[in-house]
Amino acid sequence: MRILPALAAAAALTFVGAPALAAQLPTSTEHVGDFQFYVLGNMNLNGNNISQRAAVGGNATFTGTSIAGSTASDPSSLVVGGNLTYNNGGSIAGGALVGGTSTAPAYLNAAAGQTSLPIDFTAENLRLKNLSTTLGAMTATGTAESKWGGLFLTGTNTDLNVFTISASLLSQTSWFSVNIAQGSQVLINVTGDTVNLSGGLNFYTASNILWNFSQATSITAGGVSLGGTVLAPYASMQGNGGSIAGDLIVGNFNGAISVGGPGYAGNLLDAPATPPPVTGGALPGSGAGPGGVVAVPEPGTWALMILGFGAMGAMLRRRRGQGALATRA
Repeated sequence: MRILPALAAAAALTFVGAPALAAQLPTSTEHVGDFQFYVLGNMNLNGNNISQRAAVGGNATFTGTSIAGSTASDPSSLVVGGNLTYNNGGSIAGGALVGGTSTAPAYLNAAAGQTSLPIDFTAENLRLKNLSTTLGAMTATGTAESKWGGLFLTGTNTDLNVFTISASLLSQTSWFSVNIAQGSQVLINVTGDTVNLSGGLNFYTASNILWNFSQATSITAGGVSLGGTVLAPYASMQGNGGSIAGDLIVGNFNGAISVGGPGYAGNLLDAPATPPPVTGGALPGSGAGPGGVVAVPEPGTWALMILGFGAMGAMLRRRRGQGALATRA
């Protein structure tokens, strides 16, 4: 995880009325940053491999799938909160920890009926939903211009560049032209509840990019080559082939897709579960009414806050090893 220059300033920030940071950060042993494929609900993956670790909060079904990524510090390749169904072979490099039942053959080393898992799915799922909504409320600092079938992105901030584009515009884009400060993090907020991903959507350094689909309830990916990590905790995703060079975090998943590469190296996924109260407008979808307004800080403030929280999150996240892009089994 990179720690950017803004951390020193972020560490000095204080917010009136904010609960202690230690009370906001998740306290379980592992978190989303320890996994490349994270599903808040149910997962049905058919015929694709995962080059690093995976976590599923609900029930998981794998058909002809192999999961790698175990290390000495992260011995289990798969963590499942519900039941595990494993069909037609495959492998789990470091075995699995399963809260419910398991049909996996003995050689896959899946330990079922675990009363204690290394990740608290309830707390982490809530944190990810709140975080996605908060990031989605950030004002764009860069410009996105559509022309000639491509999308031209310009951002000059050296720490964090924020872009906002619509799902309909993204579905019409077949290539990118970028002018972004080298080494900066990139947050792309995609608006709209229905998203279709296809074609080559690679640019910049994939490990620095976070695609945030805070409004999406349905995502369909077919023949897509996407560079960057996807955060879509409210969405059910249908995978019809393609690949993601980064991490995939979705509400539910069904189908086939390859997920690989080194994973996300930025700090944006390490923010606490709820934003500290500051002066500003209400978050979209927060449900806050009179007397209970949830506020949105200025973009620069959020950037400093998130990067500062990232430094503390670094103590919780384990550095994951480099993994080659997974290929279809």
